[in-house]
Amino acid sequence: MQDLEGKKVGVGNTGSGAFANCELFFTHLGVWHKIERNAMGYNDAANAFGNKQLDAFWLFTGFPSGAVMMAAQTNAIDLLDLDQDATESGFYEQYPNFTRIEIPPGSYKGVDKAVASFQDSALWVANAKVPDKIVYDLLSKLYTDERLAYLVRISGGHSPPYKAIPLS
Repeated sequence: MQDLEGKKVGVGNTGSGAFANCELFFTHLGVWHKIERNAMGYNDAANAFGNKQLDAFWLFTGFPSGAVMMAAQTNAIDLLDLDQDATESGFYEQYPNFTRIEIPPGSYKGVDKAVASFQDSALWVANAKVPDKIVYDLLSKLYTDERLAYLVRISGGHSPPYKAIPLS
């Protein structure tokens, strides 16, 4: 990540989770104030990258990402190994809600190696007045073997780190 110093980097839309996570990680590494930050959404960043207006762009999304696929259609791309910097800098220890993940080879055109990165967790919050039965019904419809198999299918065969478990 230190190689991004002085570069033009798309950092996500202002106020978005992507922007917040980019700022957190880059600040942790000491590069946030050393890059030329461009706040924009994923597709706008992919277009700017393709037009040589950005040197790199940050995404905090599932894979494969349409924006990265779009960038890879007209440009040679590479994915940066974020896990190495996160591990060496103590990022995981300071922010344990982030976990390692590997983007499989072939997820994007021209990227034929696995690339280590990290992810965060989703959180569902319900008002305390929402009846338990409604929460149970929603979760039991989402976390079925069929739905989890669908998530594996759309993620290019990458298994999520969870399994369907009976709710009781």
